[in-house]
Amino acid sequence: MSMLLLSHGAVDVTPPPGHPMGGYAARDGNATGHHDDLRLTLVWLAAPDDDGVVWLAVDALAMPAPVATALASTVGAGLGIDADRILVCASHTHCAPAGWHGELHPPDGTTVDADLVAELRAAAGRLAAAVAAQDRLAVTAAWCAPEVAGVSANRLADDGPADRSAGTLVLRDRATGAVAAVLLDFADHATSLGPDCRAWSADWPAAARDVLGAALAAAAGFAGVGGRPPTIAVLQGAAGDVSPRAVRRGRGFAETARLGSVLAGSVLAALHRDATPVPGAAVPPGVAGEVPPGVAGVVPPGVAGEVPGGAVPPGAAGAVPAGVGPVVRRAVVRLPTRPLPDVDTAEAVLAGAEREWRAVTVSAGLPADGPVARRALARRDGAAIQVRLAGAVLPAALDLPIAVVRLGDIAWAHLPVEPFASVGQRIAARSPFPVTRVVGYTDSYLGYLPDEAAYAAETYEAYISLFGPGADHLLVDGVVDLLREAHRS
Repeated sequence: MSMLLLSHGAVDVTPPPGHPMGGYAARDGNATGHHDDLRLTLVWLAAPDDDGVVWLAVDALAMPAPVATALASTVGAGLGIDADRILVCASHTHCAPAGWHGELHPPDGTTVDADLVAELRAAAGRLAAAVAAQDRLAVTAAWCAPEVAGVSANRLADDGPADRSAGTLVLRDRATGAVAAVLLDFADHATSLGPDCRAWSADWPAAARDVLGAALAAAAGFAGVGGRPPTIAVLQGAAGDVSPRAVRRGRGFAETARLGSVLAGSVLAALHRDATPVPGAAVPPGVAGEVPPGVAGVVPPGVAGEVPGGAVPPGAAGAVPAGVGPVVRRAVVRLPTRPLPDVDTAEAVLAGAEREWRAVTVSAGLPADGPVARRALARRDGAAIQVRLAGAVLPAALDLPIAVVRLGDIAWAHLPVEPFASVGQRIAARSPFPVTRVVGYTDSYLGYLPDEAAYAAETYEAYISLFGPGADHLLVDGVVDLLREAHRS
């Protein structure tokens, strides 16, 4: 039985209509409405004698380093912990304010809206204050990672890699068994809504968390242990070349609801059927299971985790063996930027991509929204962005902040880029942990990190990346080194 403490919550951060939206160059006009809440969701997991880790999930396209740092600082101050314990993770929805992130692909002309960022930071402060005022809940930790069919696929190749597993950390109230929070990571561009959508929306992550949260609350109520609804935090995985494009049945909120429901249903079944205690995060036999003073969720008599006979030895309250709580490790990986083409070369590439797209859609007569035409259109759009990049001056190298969270035998590797699926697979294959999850879009945003196949195929992602061939290998090496350090801790 795990001896972990949980505090959690969420706050609506949806701005009023009228602001520019991020994500699609083809979108015409500012936001005109509000479909579902954009949220900050906070999950704070710790051992009684340590500050643990905070996942702060943000319904945003991206969180550039200055904004992510400001949010971490605000939340850290509100919780009374070091900001280094806080991971700021964007969901990559394409229906959130552009003013939260500003320019992503220099020079795209987008600017940070200081007022919107100030409002976002104020909301983070309110959330942290509300969470800090809670009684910290004693929870158990369980894990499952169901395969989810029909929600995501590689968008560059029909047989390309994609991680379709949904990493699911289930945190249950020790006293009642009710699910208090779920940390869910899944790799899938939040692009089920297209550029025609001008309403604020978190896309499929909102549908998934709403459906899953409602189902878990209903189950708890039926079991007679109902109370506070669970918090569902959704993290975006290695989704650089993974999206709903090849599997969606249309575009719009009905399709978004369908995709989110499929994901939520798979997770719901697995967490009730397949979830097992997190290895290495359990209190071993003979360790007192009493909850420290001021902590909610005292273990009732006869529940596993209580010492034999129900007696707690003197001084044993809250005792937790080393390694029970989450561990955070951070590092910086320096990656060289790529040589940019001159303007004439970039314009020639764009002209070729335009001809290819027209040949596919006009001469071949393929459906404009079919996978072949969509890839050709994306390649043309990427070539257009590369023309803008050709006039930019990049530094010789960029520093990428990376982080690893360890909980028992599970590790989450957090990266500030859009990693391709193959990058995630290589990290997991070389990790010393039995389970390694790769989460992108964390603590900063430095664009796509393609693999060598994407550069060879001259894809959209390769055209607009700040990095060149081989950068993926350098990042994988750096992440694996940090995983090994976390494994030794």
